[in-house]
Amino acid sequence: MGYYYPSGPLGPVCDVVLTDEQKKGLRPTPVTDPDPYITVIDYGHPDWTIWEDIYGRRKPWKTKRRCKERTLKDGTTEYYDCVNDWDGYDDDDLSWKTCIDPEGICYAWSPYNKDTFGLDDNFQVPILTPDSCVDYDPDINILPIKFFLPNGTAVTRYKKQKSTPVTFAVTSEAESIISDDLLSASFDPSGNLIATSDTASTSGTVILDFEWSDNPNAYDTALGTYSVGGITFTQTPGVRHGTAQASVSVTSGSTGSGPTYNNTYTATITDNSGGFEVRDEGKTLCFKDLHGNDCNATVRIGQVNTEDVQTNTGGYWSEEGNTYAVWVNPEVCTLPGLVQEISYRINLPETTTYGFTFGCDDNAEIFLNGSNSAFMTAEGGIFASGPLSTPYTATTSLNAGENDMTVRITNSFGSDNTWNVNPAGIAWVVRDSGNSIVASSLQCTAAGNTGQLGTSDWVRTGPPSNADVPWTQFLDDYAIYSIKPADTEIDPYINSWQKAETFINIPSEGSYTIEFQSDNKSKFILYGPTEGILFNQDIDYTAGLGTQTINLGNLSAGNHRMQFSVVNLYRGDPFNWDVNPGGYYIKICKGGLCASSTSVAWVRSSPHMDWSDFMNTYSVFSSNQNTHAGVTQNATWNVNVPSPGNYELEVQGDNTVDIGFDGVNQGTVSSFQTSTTYNLTGLTEGNHIITAGVNNATGPNDDRWGNNPAGVAWVLRQQSSQNTLSVSFDSNGNLVTTGAGEGTLDLDLSWDEDIQTYSYSSNVSVYFDGAGNLVASGSGTADVQLNFSWADNPGTAGTALGTYSVAGASFTQGGSYSGSDSATVNVTAGQTYTATIIDNSGGFTIRDGGSKICFKDRHGEDCNASVVVGTITNQSGTTTLNPTKALGTYAIAGKTLTQGAAETGSASATINVKGNKTYPAVILNNPFGFVVQNSGQKLCFKDSDGWVKAIDGNSTSATNLWGPILKNYGIYPSNTQPLVGNTFTANWTITVSVAGTYVFEVQSDNQATISWQGSLIGTTTVTSSHNTSSFFSVNNVTAGTYAISATINNISNQWNTWDLNPAGVGWILRDPQNTIVASSLSTQDTPCKADITVGTFTATNAIIASSLDLNHTGDGNLTWHTRMAIGWEYSTTQ
Repeated sequence: MGYYYPSGPLGPVCDVVLTDEQKKGLRPTPVTDPDPYITVIDYGHPDWTIWEDIYGRRKPWKTKRRCKERTLKDGTTEYYDCVNDWDGYDDDDLSWKTCIDPEGICYAWSPYNKDTFGLDDNFQVPILTPDSCVDYDPDINILPIKFFLPNGTAVTRYKKQKSTPVTFAVTSEAESIISDDLLSASFDPSGNLIATSDTASTSGTVILDFEWSDNPNAYDTALGTYSVGGITFTQTPGVRHGTAQASVSVTSGSTGSGPTYNNTYTATITDNSGGFEVRDEGKTLCFKDLHGNDCNATVRIGQVNTEDVQTNTGGYWSEEGNTYAVWVNPEVCTLPGLVQEISYRINLPETTTYGFTFGCDDNAEIFLNGSNSAFMTAEGGIFASGPLSTPYTATTSLNAGENDMTVRITNSFGSDNTWNVNPAGIAWVVRDSGNSIVASSLQCTAAGNTGQLGTSDWVRTGPPSNADVPWTQFLDDYAIYSIKPADTEIDPYINSWQKAETFINIPSEGSYTIEFQSDNKSKFILYGPTEGILFNQDIDYTAGLGTQTINLGNLSAGNHRMQFSVVNLYRGDPFNWDVNPGGYYIKICKGGLCASSTSVAWVRSSPHMDWSDFMNTYSVFSSNQNTHAGVTQNATWNVNVPSPGNYELEVQGDNTVDIGFDGVNQGTVSSFQTSTTYNLTGLTEGNHIITAGVNNATGPNDDRWGNNPAGVAWVLRQQSSQNTLSVSFDSNGNLVTTGAGEGTLDLDLSWDEDIQTYSYSSNVSVYFDGAGNLVASGSGTADVQLNFSWADNPGTAGTALGTYSVAGASFTQGGSYSGSDSATVNVTAGQTYTATIIDNSGGFTIRDGGSKICFKDRHGEDCNASVVVGTITNQSGTTTLNPTKALGTYAIAGKTLTQGAAETGSASATINVKGNKTYPAVILNNPFGFVVQNSGQKLCFKDSDGWVKAIDGNSTSATNLWGPILKNYGIYPSNTQPLVGNTFTANWTITVSVAGTYVFEVQSDNQATISWQGSLIGTTTVTSSHNTSSFFSVNNVTAGTYAISATINNISNQWNTWDLNPAGVGWILRDPQNTIVASSLSTQDTPCKADITVGTFTATNAIIASSLDLNHTGDGNLTWHTRMAIGWEYSTTQ
């Protein structure tokens, strides 16, 4: 979610969590909004006398239904966000739960209603799919994201799923198997807690929920405390409402009769003024106060959990399965019985043989590149143990590039739900008062039906073939069901009610009973010939079986219609990930089957003073204490050869070593000082086997390790002559190697910033004109000090000066008779700064050659106030173009290249590289990016984007005189300094696709030139080209890439400030169709100021494997696996 970028704090894509400080700025000004709700239904008010006769008091009554209103696109009106208004609602009164609703009474009536509600309903069960199960919305309303490459280039990318549908990493680790024993709980009439199971001594936890709403001051306390099984609930004194929850550890009885094992946990109840009763079929204790029959406090049985059997805490799957397995949602839905189809597009590096390793839970197939025939079929292969623990393997030849793969997988309901373990059935018989059977469930089977109407196609399901199924003889004899699957199959109607109907012929009026047993739950409705419904009830259900005998009372003779239903429940919970995880994994390896892992129970046996450096580096043995003298110690290594070619195996040993490669003995080595090397020519890519049998010599003191150490040392190298490694930079500045081999690589950094510095100076003079304005002449800019003083008595002859303001400075004659002040202003030569003079009663004169203004009152010619030009500080300095360094640091493979502070310099580094790898680079302080040149052998770092847009500088009266081309397209090395008298050059590379004549339109200030492919094609005038265009044609242009260059020279004038002497060149290029295809604002070809080049590569004999590889996963030739395609990625295309 860190990559989701909404358009703002209020959506529409997604909401952002704001800090309190941010929220302050978003809070609206409080206003009184009109009520958006309108009354849709007005129920009015009831006749309270009727309801008070029923309830003994008034109840809350719904009076109105109010909604918001909107008009849809089709013109219809829609009501939404509806609310109800109530009369008589009291939040402190639990009677709110028994309310009066004109659309239906809010009353817990279902336990007392015996009509057929629900039996005849056919509810559609929603089908679970990956989309409906995953906890995340599909990829809609996700804005594209702007990424920045290491070179500073911005790239827009779009989020895409890596597989269809998206997959997630899943494991079965730390999962636990829920016990098959069914634990239940209930309250007895004394409030004690009863734990019940179908097997003895089943343990688990019972969650109890406590709630109270009680005012002891009104009708005393409903409940003080309730204690059971080591937990206590207390109604907090002084608090009228509250809730609490606790879990009780329970164990069912160790002895019992038949399938029921009960254990009673005695409860202690205090301060229960109004008594209590058991409700909800034993699931709720209702505690009362001294008023009414409502529950002022309740203790309810919530979830009942059978204790997990901790035999599978490591999970069901193998280590490899838990490492690579994926599923269509993040361990949310197991989707049993539903086929999941996942599509991949896999990019393979080369055309060759690829090996597949495949495992799943439970059944899956792989299809490649649109084939309708499965490439691989698997049942299991992901499991940690058992007959389905071996992964499936296969090889096939695949082409380089994109390959399509489809996986079809089905997660089962679990082995605990096959018919052999979880059968179903309902058995019933009707007996008369003499205990004779007058009807039974068998009459609903084809064999047992003797003409009765109703269901006749159910089948007998007893006795089960599995003797461990706890059915009674009654179930064995009479159990029927809508289907009987094979023992290895799962009931297709599992967890769905199966309903049948029959007619029971009562031969004569009298007393009858009906006995039911079922696996699992059941219910029935019995109708009389004329009386309607006689019975409508659920069969008592305990510990997995329904068992109940019901006295039907006196039945009249004739046919009695009976409907009965049974449901087969899941054993465990196949929809629970802990019980029934689903998933699969695939590994694809280049060159053949995936390399096997190595696990050698040996240790390093070095060092020893008599051994060579090679032996001390690589020696291993079965022990580093026990010499095992005279007893050969054997070990096997699986090694992956990364590419076909010639290799060499170097070996030393103490004392003798028989060395083998792929089952062929290479020879016997008996030296721990010098090596024996075996040339292995023409090896294939993929998995190979190295074996070593080490025999330590016998002799005096041969059991002392210091005198008689042992071991073998070997390395497998690719010969340097077989080295095919090549190196280049990618577009992100990373170093990419291809081919086989390894070695050292030199990287060379050099830089030349070519810093260009330009000096400027000023020669400014100022004076006051006859209107009192300040006039600056000369050239450049300057800081001018203005000094103000006065000596004036306004009460005598008026005020000499109220205020004088000019160039940002302002002087005011204060309240005293005399005073002084000063200010400094910045002026530019050639500018006149208008003055504002207020309250000058006697006028003013300019004196001292224009350096002084003399302000007078109405008496005499003396200066009662004056402003005098003081010190003039001319400004000078230097301007440096592109002062930023091209590169700070470039770090790769543990080495760092740094551009120093000097204007020019160089540095180098040597790194170790291997074939077919990408070495990521970290580039810092490269604000203007880089390009890859010389076919990937050079990185060119820049210190500038080129010239800047001239008009973006200070807006001046001079630039206001520019023509539209110069205003819109004009560029220059600076937009603050005129840089007069210098010729600057800018370059561009453009690509055109239309052949014909191309025309440049150019404006400049002052003189500019345009060149095409290095040849001058035009020069602008010095004086008029700032607002008059020059046109230069290039004839006979063909489609292709071309070089353009432009020069500009700013002519010096008497002022030489940017305000009065700006500069720039602007051009546009039109193709034969008069379309602008390039301009001076196009990306400029800025020069490399620093570069890193690929230097010398020195190949070495690459070590592929060694005797130290005692334990490794064997994924050396792994090219792709399912965890590489989970979630989403970001693409530059939608």
